[in-house]
Amino acid sequence: MPFTPKDILSRVGEEKILQRFHSLVTVCERLILPECPNMFLQKHILLHAVESYFCDLQHSKDFHNIQLADRHKIAAFTIKWIVKSRPIQLSEDAKPGGNYILLANEIFALTAGLRYLSADVRKLSSPMFRSLLYTLHHRIVDAESMSALMYTIECALNHKNP
Repeated sequence: MPFTPKDILSRVGEEKILQRFHSLVTVCERLILPECPNMFLQKHILLHAVESYFCDLQHSKDFHNIQLADRHKIAAFTIKWIVKSRPIQLSEDAKPGGNYILLANEIFALTAGLRYLSADVRKLSSPMFRSLLYTLHHRIVDAESMSALMYTIECALNHKNP
């Protein structure tokens, strides 16, 4: 049964949306922005990303007849919508510097997504981290495929076989 975004968001509930939004704001403000002094979080864009996340995830759950999304889907859809919406913006007077400054949204997305797997982005090997950043920056992010990748990453970080 198709639903409009307004219908889906009312099913999710404002409290859950705001809880996810505030959680992501906290991750960004504590872990990302201190490393990026020339950048700021555009909260209106992040809120739109959170709403889009819930709508997109609900469509996927409806299509696949899934009651609850697993943590890999939650991580993947979170990553997709942060990368797609790009809520971290470069200050108008900023002079970009550093290797990863222009990839702040991709780093934010990975950091936030991996938290749903109880994994730390700093535990990724350097080649894997760079590969994921490249993929998120230069490729179209498909959340369904990203979900499988999240499962594989979780297994690798926790020394389990997929």
